Amino acid sequence: MVMSLLASLLLAQAPGLGLEDLLAQVDTANPSVRAAQLRVVAARGGVTRARVPEEPVVSVQVEEVPTDPRTWMEPSSALAAPLVSAQAGVMVPITGMPFLKAQMAEAMVAMARADEKMARIGLRRAARVAFWDLWLNGEAQRINREAGHTLEAIEQSALAQYASGRSMHHGVLRVQAEREAIKTEMLVLQQQRATLSAIINALRATPDAPVGNPSARMTPRRPYDVNQLFALAVAGRPELAMSRAAQKSANAEATMARRSLLPDPMLMVMAETRPGEMPDAKMGPAVPMTPMIGAGISIPLPIFAPWRQLQDVDIARARARAAVEDARAAELRIHAEIQAAVSRITTSEQREDLILSALEPRAREALDAAQAALAAGEASALEVLESRRQLQGIELELVTVRAEREAALAELDAAIGHLDERTVP
Repeated sequence: MVMSLLASLLLAQAPGLGLEDLLAQVDTANPSVRAAQLRVVAARGGVTRARVPEEPVVSVQVEEVPTDPRTWMEPSSALAAPLVSAQAGVMVPITGMPFLKAQMAEAMVAMARADEKMARIGLRRAARVAFWDLWLNGEAQRINREAGHTLEAIEQSALAQYASGRSMHHGVLRVQAEREAIKTEMLVLQQQRATLSAIINALRATPDAPVGNPSARMTPRRPYDVNQLFALAVAGRPELAMSRAAQKSANAEATMARRSLLPDPMLMVMAETRPGEMPDAKMGPAVPMTPMIGAGISIPLPIFAPWRQLQDVDIARARARAAVEDARAAELRIHAEIQAAVSRITTSEQREDLILSALEPRAREALDAAQAALAAGEASALEVLESRRQLQGIELELVTVRAEREAALAELDAAIGHLDERTVP
């Protein structure tokens, strides 16, 4: 009892929990979202890097340096000076490789963005389901408290009849046992609320924050067209965007493999000189060494093309076809998810209408009639107890149906790739 009162006091002090505020907190604070956003930033940097051409190559060599110490004492005019040569080369991207690499990098950016959206959709769906489970938990506690008050009134009436000499002792015991059962159910509900609060705090990255009562409003009803929703899913579902990006990357990879059959050439310029003078053949007067320059072109020969480039083409084409098949499989799965969510929503709305129009009014009338008969001495406490139990079950079913409908709406939004807290109109 003390723990229950303490939990109620802490709950009363906690601010109310709104669905829109919860989703905003999940979007801004959850580490998974931030990690996905950082992966997008990293992927964007890859696009800039891919557009940069290859670095030029520069080499410097010193040759014909004497290694015999005896020659070091000879006059410089009697020996040939060391040969100093330099060479510079740059790859000319005539095949457009940087452009193709940039296309592959842009596909990686699209995949990273799709991954970020998948993370946000998954977290939002989990947050919405947890929110409505918490709302259902609160409604179940409210219904149990009201049932406890009703049982207290029934017990008082049964005790009055028992005191007047009527044989109602077994009825009093049944009512008292029912009240104890409600206390047990309340303990279970409080434990479930603690679990749901921990889940919500984990989603919004606030481990020790108090979780107030949900401030909920039901989503208005509307007709749902499966084909229209599927068209929205094709445009908005991140898995399909990821498949399209994978196709783009594989096509660029295949183009790169085909173009590598004619590799990019490397243009080179060369220069060499001797810092000193060059003695003539008869050891006569030294002749000044004139610097020499040259130019050249280097082209790799694709002699292993059947085992490398052509294999790369086949591999890339297979990846592109695999991405197409993945997209088709995802479309089939998404269509089934939409159909299942719409069916759950429609069934929940039909069940809610049936409860509100027939089950709940009749059960409430039956309880009122049984309580009046008990007060008049025309009914037993067991009859009132049975009517009370029936009404409580119907009330619990009503709030359960409403929570299931909201959870199905969250699943529908996730199925079409929608990020708002309400289903797309």
